[in-house]
Amino acid sequence: MNTITRKLKAELWRRFGTSDYPAEWDGRVHGGGKLSQRHWEYFIGVGLLDLAPDSSVLDLGGGSPATGAGFFASLLAREIRKVTVLDPNVAEGAESGNRVELIRALGDHETVAQVLKARPDITHISSISVLEHIQPTVRAGIISAINECFNGESFVATFEFPAVSESVTSR
Repeated sequence: MNTITRKLKAELWRRFGTSDYPAEWDGRVHGGGKLSQRHWEYFIGVGLLDLAPDSSVLDLGGGSPATGAGFFASLLAREIRKVTVLDPNVAEGAESGNRVELIRALGDHETVAQVLKARPDITHISSISVLEHIQPTVRAGIISAINECFNGESFVATFEFPAVSESVTSR
């Protein structure tokens, strides 16, 4: 485990479940603390990303209507060069800080491709518990854009179980 991964995991352990660092997309802190599924998705995501100080992450769906950058993006930004958050739920007019760029837009094939082409320095992509909530055709477009335009090191995605929510289920 590299030094950045160790630091991020230690900070994740310290932050998760405290009201100082809202862990839910809407700015609330709930979900069972360190026993929750989300905590472990973040913990495993950090390990799989294997980041370095000069890493630049595109975080798909990592925004918050309450806080701007979500919990995971804010955590990563402590230790790496840049985090770009692509999420339609980012609070309008939210400030992000110097290591986080907020893009308030729906992730689809065209948008993800545009972001990746405009930012060839992106080295990693993360999507923590997001893709399973997106319509299958849109999700396929996102994956297609990543396949076509991403030349970085890794793409890490986690999924809730069951992986298909009611809002995505087709009949």
